[in-house]
Amino acid sequence: MPYVISRSVRLKFEPHRSSLTLEEELRCMLLELAEICSMKGIVPGHIKALIREKDAYALLSCTRAGNVNVKNSPAWREALLEHPELNLNVILADSPLDHVETLVERKLKQTFPGYQLLACAHQHLHDHVCAD
Repeated sequence: MPYVISRSVRLKFEPHRSSLTLEEELRCMLLELAEICSMKGIVPGHIKALIREKDAYALLSCTRAGNVNVKNSPAWREALLEHPELNLNVILADSPLDHVETLVERKLKQTFPGYQLLACAHQHLHDHVCAD
């Protein structure tokens, strides 16, 4: 049964971290998650991350092992980030929930030690049948 794992965290950097450095760290984390969760190179769902502070943001999306798509705001490239918020969503159709939830927590701690958890959720997605 498909499910979603969602985490919202506040990151803290002293000194500030460049947006491009943070984007690369997040891209690597998504690639690692995708590699572990993929089946024959395809993620059975998707992994998305939104990182933002003020008017600077980047949206990263991954549906295949080895490939992360990035879209960002005009302010992103030059931004120096101090306390950005990260929203991470992992939607998968065919992996054990507890295994993936543990994996997400471990990757967050490895990539961004000392983060502050703002919100945490997981939910099974139910099939909906549309009647004509």
